[in-house]
Amino acid sequence: MNLFRPVGLMALAGMCLGVPDAEGAIGDWHVYPAISTYSRIEQLGNRYYLMNGTTLAYTEVGQSVDVQSLTRLDGLNGISVKDIAVNPNLKKLAVVYDDGNIDFINDQGEIRNLPDYANFSIMDDRSIQGIGILADTLYVQTGFGGFLVDMRQEVIQTSLYNKVKQDSAALERWEEVVKAHGNSEALQAILDKLPEEDGTQVHQAAQMAFLHNRLYTVQSTFNNYINSAYGTPAISVLNTETDEWHSLPIADLSRQAKALDKNAIFSNFSGIVPDPQDPDRIYLCAYKGSGGIFCIEDDSLVALYNAYLNPDGMTSVNRDENDPVRDARRKTQNTWVGAMQIDDEGYLWFSNGDPETTTTLRCLTPEGKFLKFSTPGFSGIHAGQHSLFGRLRISQHARYPFKWVVRTFHINSAAVCIYYDGGTVEDMSDDQRVVFNAITDQDGNTYAPTYYNDLVEDREGAMWLLTSIGPFVIDDQVYAFNHPGTVRRIKVPRTDGSNLADYLLNEVSCRCMVVDPANRKWIGTDDAGLYLLSADGLTTLAHFTTDNSPLFSNRISGLCMDDEKGVLYVGTNGGLCAYETDVLPAVEDNESVYCYPNPVRPDYNGDLSILGFKDGSTVSVTDAYHHVVFKQKSEGAVIRWNLEGNDGKRIRPGVYFVEAIEEGGKRGGTFKFLVL
Repeated sequence: MNLFRPVGLMALAGMCLGVPDAEGAIGDWHVYPAISTYSRIEQLGNRYYLMNGTTLAYTEVGQSVDVQSLTRLDGLNGISVKDIAVNPNLKKLAVVYDDGNIDFINDQGEIRNLPDYANFSIMDDRSIQGIGILADTLYVQTGFGGFLVDMRQEVIQTSLYNKVKQDSAALERWEEVVKAHGNSEALQAILDKLPEEDGTQVHQAAQMAFLHNRLYTVQSTFNNYINSAYGTPAISVLNTETDEWHSLPIADLSRQAKALDKNAIFSNFSGIVPDPQDPDRIYLCAYKGSGGIFCIEDDSLVALYNAYLNPDGMTSVNRDENDPVRDARRKTQNTWVGAMQIDDEGYLWFSNGDPETTTTLRCLTPEGKFLKFSTPGFSGIHAGQHSLFGRLRISQHARYPFKWVVRTFHINSAAVCIYYDGGTVEDMSDDQRVVFNAITDQDGNTYAPTYYNDLVEDREGAMWLLTSIGPFVIDDQVYAFNHPGTVRRIKVPRTDGSNLADYLLNEVSCRCMVVDPANRKWIGTDDAGLYLLSADGLTTLAHFTTDNSPLFSNRISGLCMDDEKGVLYVGTNGGLCAYETDVLPAVEDNESVYCYPNPVRPDYNGDLSILGFKDGSTVSVTDAYHHVVFKQKSEGAVIRWNLEGNDGKRIRPGVYFVEAIEEGGKRGGTFKFLVL
């Protein structure tokens, strides 16, 4: 059956390519396809269509300096493009995706989708090997054989499937058509002259940081997302003030690393931390096959720390004392550093362990001295498996500045260490620490999750432990230190009158989390997309997936937030997105409450956004006769109202007034708006 639907360019409203700015509306999405090397070019009408890695782009004929990426925001029905081919007679471009989905774009830019093969279930190698065009037929070669598509009718014409492998003549014809598909000399000449697009080179941003009005991203091989397709190191920084991306010179940095240590490999990064004092200084830590800590300043490598160069401060997971050459290489390339954080005093804390030592927690002082902290029962190996200490957090809202280290990696070795240095970092005589593997909830149920993926402190001092079976909450960090492994599991009441409840995100593998200024939780999952939860976790305020948003994938690899602008950056295993949330910086009073749009025109069908009040205020809207038509207590700095009154109908045209009252009863200013 032929299932297709016409989709015009920019069919998804409220979404755009590019950088969020002051004019971005709440609820807008922005996407950042990873920039790669142009490999394919096809001309259709007045456009050149280009393949940039796995991304589709285009430029107008005669205007090749302006290359624009196309994504699902523009109506495409796939994410990772495998190949493209144009049929000049039919004036159509075939876009074939890795999953077998096919889009047809005509010379007017209209898109029609053929999802039949992508939706077809087959127990064989269904991977797309190549495509080619002969007359009106699109040849699609697959791992099991292939199929033909009638491009005029946009239907799958015939399928030979496994029979292709049994018919050598058919297979030979198939391969000839696919091999014949390539760039012509004329088009290749145009392709060679095209400038590179400005954008990120990071395909998978599992590790991100936001500071100095910059988003720092690094190509990550951490968090179970190790994939050879993402093995090329890349570091890209977005300056949100100038809306410009800058990618660091990887080749130069690799050579500089070799100059400091001939065995150094500049790759396999597990974390990125910008220096709070210098926006151009970045620390990178690396994992298996690379290792150590790299300090970069103004695009140059200024320092490298590993077990070979710094044997008194760092250690490797394996050595070979009988072979000095091999021993040196192993010390360099197996200094596993899983996470880092810089505290308020300038100490660079990091996790680094091996099978023999139990000093997993370490730091580099501002003076350049290494300190090692004893963590008995918390080594770099467990049950014969090397482990990665993938998260390190320093408490910001608790009574004491605990250091939390999470051992995330490998089955049955997940554990958490809570370390307290007594407020005296360099005096270890009063230090204390506890370690736990299993966790026990408020009802006495004990759990041993396969993975502890993340640990995040909210703005009230509670620690949220994200695991492969869902989230758990540690409400009191001091109590947790004295009773290690004690957690609370959130129960969400059902609305069916049964007085029963369900565990929050039960059996959902939660990968990462950020807490916004309203203390709401944004949780990224391994395969269920992105959740927005209320501050107490009892209400799911939003759930984004590839079905209702431009997310490249439902596998969320990392999250990061610009608290000042309320922009959430979402890393996936297919690219980076940004979302304009409804959270803005807190205000001191309610004197400047306002709303938009103003006026509200008759053809406006969206929500009214009310802003400029203190969190927790009660916001009311009254008409000219002082009748209250809307009232709500805020959670965050923005309230969105659908313009429906108490009767459930859209309010009538007229003048209305907005007022916000603080929790203590103090009234603020009022704001007048007009409904036409």
